[in-house]
Amino acid sequence: MTVPDRLTALRLLLVAPCAGLIALGFAWRAPALLYTAAAIFTGAGISDAIDGPLARRLACESRFGRIADPISDKLLILACLAALCPFGGAPVIPAGVIALREIGSLGLWALSAWLGAPLSPNVGGKSKFFLQCFAVVALVIEGGVGPTGIGLWSSWTAAGWTAVTGVHQWIRSRGLWRALGDQLRDGRGERRTVRAAEEDR
Repeated sequence: MTVPDRLTALRLLLVAPCAGLIALGFAWRAPALLYTAAAIFTGAGISDAIDGPLARRLACESRFGRIADPISDKLLILACLAALCPFGGAPVIPAGVIALREIGSLGLWALSAWLGAPLSPNVGGKSKFFLQCFAVVALVIEGGVGPTGIGLWSSWTAAGWTAVTGVHQWIRSRGLWRALGDQLRDGRGERRTVRAAEEDR
């Protein structure tokens, strides 16, 4: 496994510990756990900024990286928001907007991988992830120091940009739906041909 792929795999492995520390930090009212979670989350976010450019620089891009990189980002955000919301650590509406967009995006990534044409990351998606990371870190830190307004403001900003990039992603994915329709039609045609051949026998 290449170094960029290891960074991506590490980010996947950090999802559960990070979300768990956030939940325990709020449940036990332990700021130290929240600050630790914020540090781990920040490290995971930095690894996302490194692995892609590093893979291109080393000319070692892989199918695993193309598929797992965006999935790890979305799982990290979703898990941390899921840990924040039950304790009132994140505003529900922005968190819901982000969650709906990322769950839908995961479906698109899965579909594109199944069709053999993984979606490529773009500037909008990367900037969206940065805003989401900033919001999550601010909310987690506020769980320890108290409300500052930064978490609320950054959450709504991240949710707004997430919605915009979500619409753009669905527009970009129109080719996937056409490809899926073609594949389904081809599959039905093949099944009809096989059935007809069996009947002839």
